[in-house]
Amino acid sequence: MFLCDRNDPAFDAIALLLPPAQYPSIFDPVQLDAPELLAVGDWNDDGHLDLVTVASEMNLTQDLVYLPGDGTGRFGSLRSIDNEPYQFLDIAPADLNGDGKTDLVVSQSTVYSVYLGSGGGVVVLSDYPAGMPFADVGSIAIGDVDGDGQLDVSGVDRKFGQLSIARGTGTGALEPPMLCALDGQPTDWGDVAVGRFAGGKGGVALASVTNHVTVFLRK
Repeated sequence: MFLCDRNDPAFDAIALLLPPAQYPSIFDPVQLDAPELLAVGDWNDDGHLDLVTVASEMNLTQDLVYLPGDGTGRFGSLRSIDNEPYQFLDIAPADLNGDGKTDLVVSQSTVYSVYLGSGGGVVVLSDYPAGMPFADVGSIAIGDVDGDGQLDVSGVDRKFGQLSIARGTGTGALEPPMLCALDGQPTDWGDVAVGRFAGGKGGVALASVTNHVTVFLRK
């Protein structure tokens, strides 16, 4: 969730440049079959931001697709990234191997699927464990949690009630996850965020339906 201050001069300037009444004329509607999840990144390496989403195919399977942006706020026709019948629970873009191209991490319950972008929408797919067998890791976030300069993947297992942190290696590969038991019921836990919360040290914040947020800080 992103909170903005309506009294912020920068926000007001943007509002004046793009009045709400003009929004419908800027974006062309794109027809998708039951789209779920959404991420932004330059997936085809053309310098324009694209939209990555998950859409159903005949309501039977889920397809990971992207809509190429043209830099004007409009998007082209759907292009497939992966059309296997996976259960995509969350998606997050990042440059995991430091090559300047957008990669994707997809949570699929028991695995983190890493799609390494190579430009033009071409990908290399690898799966890495996200938790215990039969886990249900949904929400994920990407950031350097352990302070080694590499991006890590953090997720929440809502079946066993665990925080899952898979350390990045800088090559796009992920190490086996570190698992941390969470208090309360497994289904209490929702979204996850990563940031430097204390003295530049990485940490993971978890939201709970029991009216609190828990932050894990690196020692």
